Amino acid sequence: MKLYQVLLACGMLYTDCASGEETPKKSWPVYDSKKSEFIKRERGINESMLNSLENRTKQMLDYYQKVEDREQSFEFSAFKDSWEGGISRLQTLITMIKNSEIIEIVDKAKDVKEKYKPLKKLLTKCNEVYKNTQEGSLERVIKLYDIISKYIKPGEETKDSVSLVDLVNGKLCDCNDITPAYFALLNYYHVNCFVAQGKVKDEEETGLHAWLSIETPKFYFDFDPTWYGDFVPLDKRNEDIEAVSLKEKYVRKKK
Repeated sequence: MKLYQVLLACGMLYTDCASGEETPKKSWPVYDSKKSEFIKRERGINESMLNSLENRTKQMLDYYQKVEDREQSFEFSAFKDSWEGGISRLQTLITMIKNSEIIEIVDKAKDVKEKYKPLKKLLTKCNEVYKNTQEGSLERVIKLYDIISKYIKPGEETKDSVSLVDLVNGKLCDCNDITPAYFALLNYYHVNCFVAQGKVKDEEETGLHAWLSIETPKFYFDFDPTWYGDFVPLDKRNEDIEAVSLKEKYVRKKK
């Protein structure tokens, strides 16, 4: 990374960080058929959010159980003083800025070049959701997520950052490309979204991973479009992990 890129990212970071030292406990989603709701457990799927998704809880019970099993098989921890983690965060911030800029440009343009047409089509669909849903509503979050997930697909680890335009044009990507894309798109449509980055460990190895958090006056939850194609609200994976955004002046929002 060039020095000017590091300097560019410095001072543009906004964090939403909570701290805690409790060791996460294993849990599995338990569905109470009499009450037609999930019983609250610690860490994993956010049961209170699932209980608000009336049409999804029963239909996707098996899927949610698989998600919960996967969540419990990994440990998530903060970067702390990791140099590798710091570089990853700076690269992500730069990609977030670039994605935000191109979204605003393409959305405002009447005619676009061929390579931008898939993004224009995505934004047109998102604009309809924006017009027909309330600010801060879960309905807007889910509908935007469902649209975006059809255009942006995970599939392979990338060494260099992949632009939003390339993602929408079909290039497969990893979490470091997906999270800046969702961040820019959701924030553009006034969904207060953050990027969370940390270490993830299973029985065999430890690596870096990125996902997202959404915060509104009514709810707060994590979600991971790299691991889960369908919308799945998660509890905060680790209280020590910072959820980061750009300062307000760098976040483009639809007017």
